Amino acid sequence: MYRLYVFFLIRQKRNNEAFDIFEKSKARNLADILHDGDQIKAVQTVIADSSLVMEFFLHSEQSYVFVKSAKELKVVPIGKKELIDKLVIDYLTQIKQKKKDRNAFLKLSGKLYHEVWEPLEKEVRSSRGLILIPDGCLYYLPFESLFDGQKFITERYELSYAPSALIAQTMRASEQDRDTANYI
Repeated sequence: MYRLYVFFLIRQKRNNEAFDIFEKSKARNLADILHDGDQIKAVQTVIADSSLVMEFFLHSEQSYVFVKSAKELKVVPIGKKELIDKLVIDYLTQIKQKKKDRNAFLKLSGKLYHEVWEPLEKEVRSSRGLILIPDGCLYYLPFESLFDGQKFITERYELSYAPSALIAQTMRASEQDRDTANYI
């Protein structure tokens, strides 16, 4: 039900509400325990000036990525869920092969790059640190290994992962508390 509502909100250009509902649905139980309030405001504490939070939302009609910077939230369309699912399965199958085929690997990596990452290039170009919050099969995808034909993503960006933006914020707050305690 959450997914249908998020899809409806995106179609209505109500991006902040869509992000808020999607974030709540991904980490509903833990987030309810740890936080109460506006998800977007909580996410602000995770984002440094040069970093982005990128939360993926896979849907059968159209998939999207919520791209949250310190200043704004954008919703970027990417490939359809079924195609992304198939490419990820094929990619993971290729990676697990005992006899490695570099050309097949690079071809699948390029296809995934085209469907999942290329639509985001304009948004992430000026950022160095990216916090990725996958959805569905993307939890299994090593984004670092996506290849644009010249470089792997890991050669251009520092990637970190979180199950939700609120959990990333909570983990960051815990790290800061621990660092402060160690300093004192």
